[in-house]
Amino acid sequence: MFGADHLPNGMTLGRAEAGYLLTDALGPYFRDLMLQDARKAVSFSVCYDETTNAKHRKELQIGFRYWSEKTGEIIFKHLETFFIGIATGEVLKSHILMGD
Repeated sequence: MFGADHLPNGMTLGRAEAGYLLTDALGPYFRDLMLQDARKAVSFSVCYDETTNAKHRKELQIGFRYWSEKTGEIIFKHLETFFIGIATGEVLKSHILMGD
């Protein structure tokens, strides 16, 4: 954003700004790195967990497990959380396969 030679002096981030920086800026970068590594895997598992959170909203959490040639170990990464109203088979299929 600023370039290597133009780092800002005294820059501060509040809680919300730091959260947005992590989820909207750094998150996609690290997700792309993981997906590049995962594409080299011979096999993988898509894991999901449907639960109700503390606010009584249904959540569908999607994870991905694969053997990483880069690190020489099994990797498990959380990919995404969807907030769903009802967890029918069709809703789960839609979110897992299509990311809706």
